[in-house]
Order: sequence, then structure tokens, then C-alpha cells
Amino acid sequence: MPLSSSRTALTRWLARLGLAGLLAASSAYASEELPAPLSDYYRESWTTRSGLPHNSINAITQTPDGYLWVGTWEGAVRFNGRNFVNFDRERVPGLPDSGVRALTLDSDGSLLLGGGRGGLVRLHDQEWSPFAPAPALISNLYRDSSRRLWVGTESFGALRIDADGERQHYTRDDGLPGDSVLSIIEDPQGRVWLGSSGGLVEVLGKRLAAVPGDAGLPSLPILAMAITPDARLLVGTERGVYVADTAQPELSFTLYDLRLADEIATRLLFDRDGHLWIGTVNRGLLRLSARGLERLSSSDGLPNNRVLALHQDREGSLWVGTNGGLFRLSDAPFSSLTETKGLADNFIRTVLEHSDGSLWIGSSRGLDRLQGDALTRMGADSPWNGQSVLSLTETANGDVWVGTYTQGALRYRDGRVVQQLQRDDGLAGNEVRAVLEARDGSLWAGTSSGLTRFDDSGARTFTLDDGLPGLYVVSLMQGQRGEIWVGTGTGLAIIEGDSVRRVDLSQVADAEFVFDTYEEPDGRAVWLATDRGLIRYHHSDGQLSGIGRSAGLPFDKIFHVIADNDGGFWLPGNRGVIRIARRDAIAVADGRQPTLAYERFTEADGMASAQCNGGSGPSATLRADGSVWIATAVGVAHVQPQRLAQFAETPPPVVIESFRVDDGEYPLQQDQRLPAGSQRIELEFAGLSFAMSQRIRYRYRLLGFDANWVERGNQPYAQFTNLAPGSYELHVAAAHPSGRWSEDDAVLRFGIEPQWWQRIDVQIASLLAILLGAVLGIRWRLRSLRDRARQLGELVDSRTTDLRRQTEKLLAMDSERERLLDQLRQKSEAFERQAREDALTGLMNRRAFDEALELEFARAERAGHPLCLAILDLDHFKRVNDDWSHAVGDEALKAVAEVIRKQFRNIDSLARWGGEEFALLLPYTGPEQARAACERLRAAVAAIDCSPFAKGLRLSVSIGVASQSGVANYDKLLSLADAALYRAKEGGRNQVCAATP
Repeated sequence: MPLSSSRTALTRWLARLGLAGLLAASSAYASEELPAPLSDYYRESWTTRSGLPHNSINAITQTPDGYLWVGTWEGAVRFNGRNFVNFDRERVPGLPDSGVRALTLDSDGSLLLGGGRGGLVRLHDQEWSPFAPAPALISNLYRDSSRRLWVGTESFGALRIDADGERQHYTRDDGLPGDSVLSIIEDPQGRVWLGSSGGLVEVLGKRLAAVPGDAGLPSLPILAMAITPDARLLVGTERGVYVADTAQPELSFTLYDLRLADEIATRLLFDRDGHLWIGTVNRGLLRLSARGLERLSSSDGLPNNRVLALHQDREGSLWVGTNGGLFRLSDAPFSSLTETKGLADNFIRTVLEHSDGSLWIGSSRGLDRLQGDALTRMGADSPWNGQSVLSLTETANGDVWVGTYTQGALRYRDGRVVQQLQRDDGLAGNEVRAVLEARDGSLWAGTSSGLTRFDDSGARTFTLDDGLPGLYVVSLMQGQRGEIWVGTGTGLAIIEGDSVRRVDLSQVADAEFVFDTYEEPDGRAVWLATDRGLIRYHHSDGQLSGIGRSAGLPFDKIFHVIADNDGGFWLPGNRGVIRIARRDAIAVADGRQPTLAYERFTEADGMASAQCNGGSGPSATLRADGSVWIATAVGVAHVQPQRLAQFAETPPPVVIESFRVDDGEYPLQQDQRLPAGSQRIELEFAGLSFAMSQRIRYRYRLLGFDANWVERGNQPYAQFTNLAPGSYELHVAAAHPSGRWSEDDAVLRFGIEPQWWQRIDVQIASLLAILLGAVLGIRWRLRSLRDRARQLGELVDSRTTDLRRQTEKLLAMDSERERLLDQLRQKSEAFERQAREDALTGLMNRRAFDEALELEFARAERAGHPLCLAILDLDHFKRVNDDWSHAVGDEALKAVAEVIRKQFRNIDSLARWGGEEFALLLPYTGPEQARAACERLRAAVAAIDCSPFAKGLRLSVSIGVASQSGVANYDKLLSLADAALYRAKEGGRNQVCAATP
């Protein structure tokens, strides 16, 4: 018998046994690379609490502009990654009912929407246009390669709408085996198949051909269909998933996979890697791949076990529509190893990579060892099983010392405890938070009661009397010079031999806790992770320099410093993980750079918890493969830094979403003309990426106003006030963190009409009128002079001498009067300036500032925009006047005033408050923006070169900032800013303090 015939016979025999599908699937996946397990995927869900109008997600698609659209029973919802916008029958013309059951894309990328009462509409270029309705609720839509639109309905068959508008209705009379059409698909040969409530049919022109009963497909509702990567037709039924090669002359269906034989498959989707995803009616979501058959259910975070829709977006994320909400599975920078994957507990204290490549993980309920993908519980059969682990270190011979919460230090060898050190053995305390084997073989154990060293001479405990700054020891490190660095809850010590040297950290932002120490490879400096940010200790002179909030860090409690292989520092804390460039950190610490850029990672980036743990160590580690592993409150979070570029490789598309003028909404149409007097323009935009939507960066440039791009960070909006009449063009770009900017800017062109007096024709007419008036005035004056001259000529003979004297006297009086009037005008203008302007600095005086404050406070209350007030004071200014001179003091005040002018906007009110105090009023500015602006001002003042008027003089300012939010009146705002200034001065000056309402 030929081999092909043997295989066909075998397949038919296996089909009868339900095994042919399993054989085919096993063969298909035999050589496929294993995908990541579903448990490693980042999961996110949305419900009505997140802004959805209804929790049943009937359909999902993505339009070419990048928006995700979902169909619900209360409308079609557009999602930009941050918020939902609902389009129900009130907003969509021609939609008879808000229920949306089907979504698909037209051949030109337009959105087609079908739903209740047969409603069928199309969205193209932000315009909705209706079709003639279908005879019943639309269950699905499909556009084939011939541009024919297929409409499946509940109870009324299928409708075909040709490109020319002609319609063909298919019902039971045409051979449809069921009244409802549940799925529609076109195979690679161009044939259209209708899956009905009674079975599967092929469309042959205007008639239908049912799949014969002996083809192997049961007569059941055809709930879903898909085309396999090898071009076969896949069919989902109430009893399994079947497959057939429609290119063969004889149609024969077999079970696709035996493991799917009993599944009710409501949705089928092959992702871009060829893995099959199956939505079920009550058993959640399945994936069939080389890893086998995996399942996600409501116990794994799926909002509901009934799956109604599946869609893979352009970034590769899988979107799942359920009866209970919207769900997304995606790859993310971070993954987490948790209790559900075998860890003893989720609350991880310490992680350490062993020299053999394994990872040791200490948690609140035990010790685990990760080798490859296998987890082993250490000491599972010992008395120490379940002990809370605080610290780890490896010895020279490969043993591991484990610091515990109550049992002291345990030495593990070959998976067994071979030694225990406790208080009775000389240990300062049984709570061991740091442990270190030095290069000379001595063992150092940091406890909550002091530091103990074990060596050949015995145990030696260091306490406060020996010079330790505190007994609560949380970190240990041996430097390249052999010294031991000891971090405690109240400072830092360096031990050389038996000599203890304390390092005073109070000079750097009042730091106390030293959670970790890291020495640079060249040995020049050591970085300290503290409760007040990073501190750099210079070996050469012992000088300290800090990097905290003032340098741009989003939080300043840092638990660990991990230097990766790409020049980055990873800094875990209670509020996530920060990544900065090492070169930027050095530049800021050396004073060559005021602030540094950073990336912040949280749960949105795949971490099971953004609460990292510290106070024991090591709480993070860099593995040999370059990955960073961090102890958190929910498992060990890990990231491969090299993969970050993958997530930022393609910039997200960006769209402008709203256009508001003076609190009125305008349509997003090009070349709109805004009315004269338009004062406040607000625009919101969105980068359409769903992988890292909260971390997308934005910038904009308003041609005709901005000379350069304006960076907005993560803020997706722009505001403009009091733009001059004219034409403008707004460009918006977006980028992922550390990624390149999008090349296709979102663009909106608009113009502002001038007031009637600003119109060019009115200005020309006014100029002509002025010129005409001037000509008439001159002519009248000349006529008057001629008449006067004639009169004088007639009298010249009789009264020549008297008239000459009177004329000379009158001319002299006229000249004197003009001179006096000019002096009076100048004095009036000077008095006006003196009344509102500080004579020395040229800034507003207090009277003018008080008026501005009252006006802006009332405006902010009325319009609801933010407003901040800052009061600053030159530090130790009395010394300047006393030690240098009042003339030098005046020059210093003028220099500070000039810096203030350069640092702030035209809309800000700037004043000399009195003496060495200045006041700044910042409208449309929130607290964080105000604080950042004041930090820039503080740094700019500190950088003033005073050598032109006082060589060696250095200036600094203390600044108090208060926000109008929640403040009853502007007097209270003043008092809050003044109190914040007082705290800044009390806190050591040369700093910015925010008010606490």
C-alpha cells in the first residue's frame, strides 16, 4: 500500500477514536520554540469601575490610527490606554440601539459597527454614516476580499451587501441550516463560509451548500471559525474544535486536538506566533502551543469565564472580552516569581545569585533555591523550615550563610544546615539582617542589636561604645581596600581592623538609614542607598554629595544600588524601581548637572507589586545573564535591561483628542477660525500604545508661537493663553521611555480672528483718518498763521515796538508752558512707576503684587485652574550688607531680580516683596510644576557669578511654595507660603519647601 494511502487510512481511523487532531497538533508543535508560560504574562483588566459603560465585551478591534474599540450593550467604546470614550445611540447618528455586538474594519480602514435592532453604521474621518438596517440584531460582521460586507444576524440569517450596494439575504429557504448566523469567514481559496446555529454552509453565489453529514463535523451550532497558519479551516462548536483542508476536493473534518474535544469554543484566534487561543463559554481562556494546553480562568484574574471576544493588537497584546469586563495579556519589561509558582511566601526579603548560577530567595516563610526553572525548598525537612529569612551571603567554598529573624545565622552546605550561630555563640542578637564573609575568612553578622565578627580569635561585638552610629545593622560590604562598610538605621561606619570611623551623613539631606553600599569599579567612590536618596562618598577626601528629590528623583527612600551591564543604576524603593544613567548620577553628584532623567517602573510594567523591600540584604542582585532581580512584597520581580529597548523600539502613534477654547468644546477639524478675543486654548492628546500607556512621553510645538519643542513628560495636554490673532499649527509627538519620538506628528491647524480694532482694514482706515486729520489740522494752522501775519502786518507800522515785545513775551511763555507741561508729564509717569514698581530691581512692588494676587486668586477660584505662590528670601543677606557694603547688596538684589525674570513666564507676576524678599505668582501651575520651577530658580541663583561686583560672594535663596487648592482666601495662601519659607530657612536654607495645608 502506498505511504499516502496508509497515512489517510490511519488518519480516518484515529478520527473515529478522536485522536487524529492530537496527532496533527503534536506534529505541528514538535519543533516550535516554547513560548513564555501564561503565568509570566502581565495581566490587566477593566470594568465599569474603570469607565466602561457595560461589563459584557462583545467585540474588539483596532483601527489604523491605533485606537482600540470594544462593543458593549451600552455602546461602542474607544480606548486610548488611559480612558474610555463611549459612543452610544445618543452620539452615533443612525444607531437605533446602543447595544453593539459586532465590530470590523472596512477595506479602507473605516470602522463598521453592528448591533441591536439591526443597526449598522460606519465611522470614517470622524464622521458616522448609517447603512440601511438589517432585519434583526447583528451578531457578526465580515468584509471579504471582494469588498462584500457579510452581516450575520440573530434569527434572520445572513445579509450580503455588495460594493455597489446590492443586497442578498440568505435564510433557511436558501439552505441555511439555522436561523442565526454566529460566525463568518473566507478561506484562502476565496470561498465564504457561514457558521449557523444549525451547522456550517458554503456560499455558492446566491445559494448555499451545507457540509454533508459524513464530512466528520457534528450538526451543532458553529460558534467560531479561524484559518490555521497552514491555511486550513478551523471550526469551533459546542463539542470541540474541528479542522478541515478546504482545498481538497473531498471535505473531511477531524478533531483539531483531543484536549479540545469537550470544549465549547466561542472564539478562536491564531496569534502572530501561530499559537491558538480559544475562548470558551464557561471555562475561561485556553492557549494551545508547544507548551501544551494552558488555561486562564477567573481564579487567575480573568474578569469572567465566559469569553465573548479575542483580538491581538499591533504591539502583540492579547485582548479578551468577557461577560465581566475587558482583559489584556501582554509581555512586559518585568516578570515576578511568586508563591503561585512555588515560592515559600510572597514577602521576599533577600535574593542572592550563587556562583553555581542558582538563585537563593529568602522570604518571610522560608528559603528557596531557583535552578533554571526549578524551585527547591531549602531545609524543608529540617527544624528551620518556614523560618523567616532576612539575609544571605556565599562563602569562599560555596556554602551559604542565611541570616534569620529569630534563629541567628545558619550555614547551608549541600542543602543541609551544617552550622548555627546564635546569641549563646557570641552573636549580638538572633535577628540577623546582614551577613558577610570577608576575604580573610572572617564572618560579619549585622543584627538588630549590634555587629559581630567571628574569626580565629573568637567573637568580637561592636556597639555604640566602639563608635557604631547605631545598633540596628542593615547592610555590610567589604571595600576594595579591605575595609568593612556598615550601614545602620542611624548612619554609616567604616571599620578597618578594630578601628571604627563614623561618617557624618547629616550634612546631606539628614540621611539616617543606609540600606546598601556599592563601590564603583575604579574604587574612587562608594554609593550609599539611604532614606534620603543616593549619597556618593569620595574616597580621596571623604566628601559627600547627595541625589534626592531636588535632583529629580520621584522618591528618595532607596533600598539598593544595582549597576547593570549597560551603564545604568537600578534603585528599588517603596514606590517602585527607578533606573538612571550612572554618568548622569556622577554628573549631578559632582555638581556639573542640576537634575537627572529617570525611568520609573511599577505594576504597570509587569511587577506583581511595586513595593520593594529593604532593611535586610541583599534585597536585589544582578545575575550573570545581566538580569536584575528585586525582592518585593509580592514575589521576586525580575527584568532583563537589554529587553527594555524592545518596548521602546517603535514609537506610539499620537492623536489629538480634544480642542477646548474658553471652556467650550470645538470639533477636531483643520483650519478652524476661532472668534476674536479667544483667550484660553486647551488641547489633549494621546499616544496610542497599550503596553506602557502611563509612561508615554509627549512634546508639542505651536508653530507661530513656540521656537522649539516643549517637553511635557507624561502629561498629555497643552495650554495656551492670550495668543495673538493669527494662524497657528500645533505639532504633537510621542515616545516610549528612552525611545525615539514618533515621526508622524499629530497636527492641528487653527487661526484666531482679530478684534475689530485689530483688523488690517480697520487699522489702515484708522491710519488714513489720522493722516487726513493731520493734513486738515496743518492746513487750518497755516491759514490761521497767514491771517495772523496779515493782521500783524497792518499794525506793524503803528505798534511795531510794542507788538514785537508782546510777541516775544508770548513766544517765551508758550515755550515755558510746554517745558513745564513736559516736566509734569515726566513726573507723573515717574510717580506712577514708583507707585507700582520697585526702583532698584524694576520688578513689581508689594502694592502692585497685592493687586495681582487678589485678581489671580479670584480668577483661579472662578475658572478652577491651578495657582501657586512662592516667597523667596536671600540667605544671610545681612552679612552681605555688613561684610561687603550696601552697594554690593543692591547689585546682588538686581542680579537675583534678573535671574527671576529669565526663569519665569510673561504671565507670571514677579515682585520684590521687601528688603531681600521676592514673591512669585504662578497661574495655571500645579504644585509639582511650581516646586520644579522654584528648584530651577534656586539652582540658577546659586550659579550667579558675583565677581563683577563682589569677588568671592556666593548667593543662595530659601523658597516657600503654596498652592491655592483648598485655600479659602489669598491671605491664607500668603501665610502658607510664608510658613513654608520659614521651614526652608529652619531646615538649613538653600532649599525649596512646599506648604502643608
